Amino acid sequence: MGRKHPGEEEKKQETWIVFKELNVDPHQKNDYYSIGDEITVHATLLVSILKIDEDRTIVYGCSFEGANLTDGPDPPKNLLSDLVGIGETVRCTFQPQDTGQKTINVSVRFGFSTEGYSVIWFMDREHERQVVLEGKDIVAEYGMDKESTSVYSGGPLEIGIKRFEMPYSVRADGSTSTIGFTFTNKKEGQILAMNDIIITLPREITFEPDFAACPLIKTGDTYHLNTTRLGRGVTFPLRKDDYFTITCKMKIDQDIVGDI
Repeated sequence: MGRKHPGEEEKKQETWIVFKELNVDPHQKNDYYSIGDEITVHATLLVSILKIDEDRTIVYGCSFEGANLTDGPDPPKNLLSDLVGIGETVRCTFQPQDTGQKTINVSVRFGFSTEGYSVIWFMDREHERQVVLEGKDIVAEYGMDKESTSVYSGGPLEIGIKRFEMPYSVRADGSTSTIGFTFTNKKEGQILAMNDIIITLPREITFEPDFAACPLIKTGDTYHLNTTRLGRGVTFPLRKDDYFTITCKMKIDQDIVGDI
């Protein structure tokens, strides 16, 4: 799984959906019902999304162990953009077919995207050695951030980006060290799948191909997820606090390095 690297949430964007309440109609004392009774569940949800794709759809689902779904979910789906700050009540009707204690489940399923970034420094290896020989603190000398902090745009998925060197020492052939990415589910719901990971680098920086821990493929100017390679070590769904990491090895065009 790899070592976990946290990220810092950018508070201006929050993407999440919560159930405010769930009511059963008709309400029976001690919630006892008979086989064949018609039970209607009303689930009220709130949507808090400040930046969304207007075409993003939310899909509802209902299940009741040992019961037939006779109507619903109503509505079956909606556009997230229509629900921001308003919410919605979803209705499902069941007929119990079995006795005993049962669980009613109402679910929402929707796609989302999360963005993250981090600032990274590179320094020519020989120049770095010279600065160290002069007894200078490289981080202080060039005003670098001491902490390896990444920022992500909020929502269920936290993106952490780990710098393994400060600064990255670049050899004469452009080779340097690795960079790590951690993807963590921070919410109570489940992340069912990950369709893609898109990483954009400055054009002078590339990832070395065929690095075992880096399941990415370069397409044009960006790197995209190779789902086959990711699937070898990652199991979905990701529940709350589940995470996985990928590590990629960078190569740098020496023309951009200079002193730093």
